[in-house]
Amino acid sequence: MQMEDNKLTTFTCFNDAIKSFLTTINKDDQDVAEISPEVLNGLFLNSGKTNFICDTATKVIDQLFL
Repeated sequence: MQMEDNKLTTFTCFNDAIKSFLTTINKDDQDVAEISPEVLNGLFLNSGKTNFICDTATKVIDQLFL
């Protein structure tokens, strides 16, 4: 992700946060474990602006939403 200082930073996103994102985009009928990384990347890239709640100290995303 690109941060406010324009630096790119990597965060970890566990299944619970991915499930919250899928619910937001009305794809919650799919099991996270069955979605390929390529399809998941496409969902993120095509969802538009995504907001998230994260812990910058541990670099973990807690929740994703539009």
